[in-house]
Amino acid sequence: MVVEELGRRARPTTWKLPQQRQAIAFWIKGLDRPRGMLLAPKTIMRTTPIVTSEVRVVLPRDFYLVEYNLTSQFAKDRLLLSGFADGTASPTPAELTPALDRLEVGTICVYNGNRYARDTAPQLGYQEFAKRRAPGAMTCFRRVD
Repeated sequence: MVVEELGRRARPTTWKLPQQRQAIAFWIKGLDRPRGMLLAPKTIMRTTPIVTSEVRVVLPRDFYLVEYNLTSQFAKDRLLLSGFADGTASPTPAELTPALDRLEVGTICVYNGNRYARDTAPQLGYQEFAKRRAPGAMTCFRRVD
């Protein structure tokens, strides 16, 4: 058995996640990002910690928030920001700014279809610095300090 195992050819690594999400996570990892957390759509924030430990995300898994109490500022900030990045909520800049500051978000990446987030990010003190073409077309902003 051992001889058979040693005699087999090594297979390339297979990732058990959607290839587009994996490609986006690697693309973000390769960007010249500032210090701080990454805010991105939930699907990307879930994928990123699977492929790298070099990028910290705002909300890797939302079901962990129950451990912190869903009414805590910790949970509220993460849910507010993830809704913004997903395009499912349109909080005002006045609502977003304190959460971004508390979590020290350095990079915001959103799908190009999330026009509200793309238009709002510059009002929050972020500047566009990277674009990804389809599939998975995305725009990333970094904090300007």
